[in-house]
Amino acid sequence: MSAANGRNLDALVGHSPVYSDSLVSLYQGDALALLELFPSGLVDVVVMDPPYGVGTGEVGDWTKGGWAGAFSNALLHVCGPLYRATKPDAAMYVFTSWARMADWIVKWREYFKMQGFIVWDKGRHSGTFGPYSWQFHWEGIYYGLKGPRKIRKYMPDIVRMKNKPDHAMQKPTELCRMLIEASTDEGDLVLDPFCGTGATLLAARECGRRAIGFEILPERCEIAASRLRNGGLFDMPNKAL
Repeated sequence: MSAANGRNLDALVGHSPVYSDSLVSLYQGDALALLELFPSGLVDVVVMDPPYGVGTGEVGDWTKGGWAGAFSNALLHVCGPLYRATKPDAAMYVFTSWARMADWIVKWREYFKMQGFIVWDKGRHSGTFGPYSWQFHWEGIYYGLKGPRKIRKYMPDIVRMKNKPDHAMQKPTELCRMLIEASTDEGDLVLDPFCGTGATLLAARECGRRAIGFEILPERCEIAASRLRNGGLFDMPNKAL
């Protein structure tokens, strides 16, 4: 197992991963709880797609996947723990919705300097539209820095890449790889605290970066582990998600 500052990747979180190889470790559990166990100042880049709009009641429970209010979200809760876990020059990429942009920028700037906003043009509508809305063909990605970190690979801030997900909310592995390669060198450590079905972990491994992922839902964690074992291919469980 590769080391991070002399530490075994599996030992960083303090309990056994669902999946682990020489570059990647995947843990099932609450990101907030796992981040509390994570050492300070080790992560080079964070790539994440935080949940939002998943709670429907007045009071939500993070450990059950819910949140207070229909449009509450996770980013506001993890900025502080992620600031502690990252290196002084760490970079961060956060997928976002237009509906969350104003709330997130306010909180984001308490911890990270906003360096840019990347537009992912999906080339097709996402399916989330109605009689009073335009069709959503794009998704935003915040790009920020904790401290000075040079871009390794320059790319335009509009990325046109079609997405044909095998699973709800899945991001293209190729897109995640673009973000990782833009801000890291081989062997650097990537963290995705909401890794879903594992696109960030797969992308990191493909380009020789180490990565740690957290996922709270056991069924999605199972899919991510299966994809990591099978080279990215989906082996969907019988249970509908």
